[in-house]
Amino acid sequence: MSGSEPDALPLGYGVITILIVPLNIYFLYLFYGIIQGRRNNMKIAWLVIAIVLAVIEASTINLVTIWFIASALVALLLAYLGVPTSIQIAVFVILGIILLVLTKKPLEKLLKKTKQKTNADRVLDMTGIVTEDITENKPGEVKVDGKKWTAISKQNIKEGSKVKILKIDGVKLIVEEEK
Repeated sequence: MSGSEPDALPLGYGVITILIVPLNIYFLYLFYGIIQGRRNNMKIAWLVIAIVLAVIEASTINLVTIWFIASALVALLLAYLGVPTSIQIAVFVILGIILLVLTKKPLEKLLKKTKQKTNADRVLDMTGIVTEDITENKPGEVKVDGKKWTAISKQNIKEGSKVKILKIDGVKLIVEEEK
């Protein structure tokens, strides 16, 4: 060996792979029997589908299958009520798509993490004092909030002038002279 091992996949991928192969075989067997009219185990099928989708959802962070989990549970309820299999499947697909279309964006907005401001962001819109001349070609220095920063501007600004902090670009402040 060359001394470097390939990066391992996260544990979730292995679990999903181990579950998916036997489940696919089971589903083929189950649905083949349902199509042939030999058995009606849709209650088991919907429960297994909901569980598999829940495992997939738990291993991702993108809200991939959550809507189809809900529609599988509705289809499971329909199976217990004796509704025909074709209607159960139609409800599963149509309800899953409707839930996906109607709720994905609002739910993502609700769950979206807000950008955490850093301490450096505090100086935005503050007023600072130029401690070293700033020219268009040469950065200067500004003292703001008790700290000295390198600052750049599109205009020449003399030492002692008051400036407004417009933006932070890396470790430099972009400023303009206050009028």
